[in-house]
Amino acid sequence: IEFRLNSVRTVISLVFTEGHHSSGEGPPIRTELCSEAVWLARQLHQLTPDDETTALLALLLVRHSRIDARLDPGGRLVLFDDQDRELWDQGLLAEAKELMATTGRSAPGGYQLQAAIALVQIVEGPIPWQHVAALYRALLRQDQSPLIALQCAAALGRANSPEAGLLLIDSLRGEPLLKGLVSFHAAEADLLERSGDQAGARISWERASEHCPNLVQREAMLDRAKR
Repeated sequence: IEFRLNSVRTVISLVFTEGHHSSGEGPPIRTELCSEAVWLARQLHQLTPDDETTALLALLLVRHSRIDARLDPGGRLVLFDDQDRELWDQGLLAEAKELMATTGRSAPGGYQLQAAIALVQIVEGPIPWQHVAALYRALLRQDQSPLIALQCAAALGRANSPEAGLLLIDSLRGEPLLKGLVSFHAAEADLLERSGDQAGARISWERASEHCPNLVQREAMLDRAKR
């Protein structure tokens, strides 16, 4: 039963991700897919309100809360650091926090850790990157996929030093799963920028743009390259 439940949670998460970061040449965000995934997560939570399903719903609500801030009035994609937090849906964020407060009956699973990471990053004031990095390290102990390792490296680069994160990113360069991935080049570009290597950052932002699936995402990466 748990295996089937995990499969259902994975499908719901993938549906949301496709809506949140559309892989087609159409709009960069497909709100209807995000809303459908949230609805499915709510239905699953009503049927089986275990910790991981609760955390999945909380995670999707945190991500969905930012949907109005992800595009500017001209339809250009706004990256997380540049978003207007006044546009975030505080009702969805409050619901996510309440849901997470009901978990803890078992050892934290992957969705609980991801939801905790998402909630830590929406706090008022500076993001506590040491806390974020610690949560990513815990997640990496459960799921040693290259994608989680990349996210962990990016967080460590913010928590410790850009150079520390860049060393870890460089160690992942040969991973087939990360080859041609927008987030790999974007994470590298962000840390190069923070290290003061503007020329290197510009090259990595341009590489990220080359792998974007649609025009709006490509323009967002190129905008960062021009800063």
